[in-house]
Amino acid sequence: MAIAATRLAAAFAVSALAFGLVGGAPAAFAQSGASDAATLKAKQKPGTSSESVAPAQETAEPPSGKAPDEASGKAPADELEKSGEASAAPDAAAGAAEDAAEAGTATPGTAQETGACEGSVEALDAALAESGGEALATFAGRYAQCPLAEVARHEAARRQKADAMASRIEARSAPYLAYACDALAASTEDPQRPENVPGVAFNDIDAPLAIEACRIAAEANPQTPRLTFELGYALDKAGQDREALEAYRKAADAGYPHAWTLIGTMYDFGEGVPQDDSEAVSWYTRAAEADDPLAQRYLGTKYRDGDGVEQSWDEAARWYARAAAQGEAFALNEIGWFYETGRVFQQDVGQAAQYYRLAAEKGNSTAQYNLGLAYLNGRGVAEDARTAAVWLRRSAEAGDTDAQFKLALLYREGRGVAIDPQESVYWFRKAAEASNLSAQNELGLAYERGEGVERDMGKAEAWYRKAAAAGQDSAQNNLGVLYRDGDGLPQDSKQAVAWLEKAAAQGNAVAHANLAFMYIEGTGGLERDQRRAARYLIDAYALGEPRAEQVLIDHRGRHQPPDFRRAVQERLKELGFYNGAIDAVLGRGTEAALRRYREQKG
Repeated sequence: MAIAATRLAAAFAVSALAFGLVGGAPAAFAQSGASDAATLKAKQKPGTSSESVAPAQETAEPPSGKAPDEASGKAPADELEKSGEASAAPDAAAGAAEDAAEAGTATPGTAQETGACEGSVEALDAALAESGGEALATFAGRYAQCPLAEVARHEAARRQKADAMASRIEARSAPYLAYACDALAASTEDPQRPENVPGVAFNDIDAPLAIEACRIAAEANPQTPRLTFELGYALDKAGQDREALEAYRKAADAGYPHAWTLIGTMYDFGEGVPQDDSEAVSWYTRAAEADDPLAQRYLGTKYRDGDGVEQSWDEAARWYARAAAQGEAFALNEIGWFYETGRVFQQDVGQAAQYYRLAAEKGNSTAQYNLGLAYLNGRGVAEDARTAAVWLRRSAEAGDTDAQFKLALLYREGRGVAIDPQESVYWFRKAAEASNLSAQNELGLAYERGEGVERDMGKAEAWYRKAAAAGQDSAQNNLGVLYRDGDGLPQDSKQAVAWLEKAAAQGNAVAHANLAFMYIEGTGGLERDQRRAARYLIDAYALGEPRAEQVLIDHRGRHQPPDFRRAVQERLKELGFYNGAIDAVLGRGTEAALRRYREQKG
């Protein structure tokens, strides 16, 4: 059951680095304690409850700075060498006694002379074959007056001493094994890991090595459920779901709250068991009430989304708040969102920014993005585009595609940073390749315009189509325009209208205006239809499209056909906003009707 020498050495090497060991002597090994409501977690965070906490988990006594047998003044190696010499003595002594008996040189008048030692050689061989010293002690009592009795007593004492030494070595090795397991597989979100254990991010676990080290550590420290949990965590990383669940359950049965949380995730995602939201909620609740912050965060999300429980924003906020009070970053961000939107809590953008900052400083990329937007828009903090760019970059570098997209816009516009088309395209591409639809559209636009890249209509069309096919309305509009104009694609009015209508159906104001002008003018052989044109342009105006406002309000349709202007009045009358004459004069009455319609559309 020993780890391969090189792998065990590697595990101990990791331990030494993780815990600052010098010369192999670790600092005192912190015992696992009850989950601390003030402990800051590496993931998500709030909670102010003082509910009962799981009992402290014991751990093996740490090795001290002394050599294993320093108190006796003897080095273990010396004792083992002496024991090794003694182990050869029984056979030699037995042989000498046997030779003396055969030669007739035994001392006169002894037990041997009377025949009491007959069979002692065979009996000693049998006693030596037994493990431990009990059989040897029995032999020494039975043949007390025989020459071999002393041999038996000596060997029994040697074995007892060796067993004691082995026990001391085994007892001292258990904490070292625990160090190795902790260094390789302690969860960064486990509130009961020792204080001097930093934890390992799930994605960074070396699963094969961690499984090997933790399996032996758990067996050497059966009183420490944390190590059994960590074995499960390593198995989880390896994708061995059933084995991971078995280890989690064993730790859970020993009262380890974070194991309850991870069992909840197994049911939540259907890993090793059928997916079951209700069962997940049951495990999360058990762990959350024991003050596990990750469970509190997950339970808050369940109530937020109504998965496995009746949706309740109040319950979501309550559990997020408890996790946030423990420094759980995801929950801190969520509380910020509650304050920003005024949901559950009274709206307070200043408080929102404070919570975003707490979560952002813990590395939560969503909070970093939110804090960046707060600075960009001056919500809850003084407007500061440079600081906004700093936080957006942190989020972008952590892989948040919304932050990558927003940062690209800043470089394109020169807001908070110097204008840099190439840097803008770099971040658009990062986000686009990670399936951010808005970034895919903007990357297509960069290729169409030749901004930051060489102009390439084929690549522009490809990125537009990728986003448009996934439902991105601006890309649908842009693809429709390419078909309308035959720019990079064969001119095709039907395809143009099809893509523009998809975008318009999603409320894209530009697509509404484009369709209106196509129907006014009969672009690309499209049949003129002033009623459709009027409908699309009125909606474009209501959605805030500048060209529609210029035609309908600024110029009052003077440059458009009379039948289009009449169609505008007829459409407004159908909608119940205009009661004047249908005279193709878009005067004050028509303008008032248009404004009322826009207010209603909001």
